[in-house]
Amino acid sequence: MRLLNREEIRHKQARQETFALLLFTPFCGTCKLAERMLQIIMELSAGQLAICRANINTMPDVAQSWQVQSVPCLLVFSQGREVKRFYALQSVDYLYQQLRPYWENENG
Repeated sequence: MRLLNREEIRHKQARQETFALLLFTPFCGTCKLAERMLQIIMELSAGQLAICRANINTMPDVAQSWQVQSVPCLLVFSQGREVKRFYALQSVDYLYQQLRPYWENENG
């Protein structure tokens, strides 16, 4: 799962990409669990959905402008725009069901 900085996120948005972005902090145990769950989703999607991550501690201005309430926070962007936001990443199956339409829409 690729770690993005502020400029890389803006670039993906400007290119109107579809991707998921996990906002985390390094010492958050729940964030580490979310990352493991998303790794499984990446395998299940055969890499068809780009799932990236960003350390929110390094970009507090983004956290404020996006009104991030807590971490982990999973943002889903379609054509560069945020279309979904998750704070409770309940299970791999739940995430799979929520994210599957985005890679299916992108690929057929």
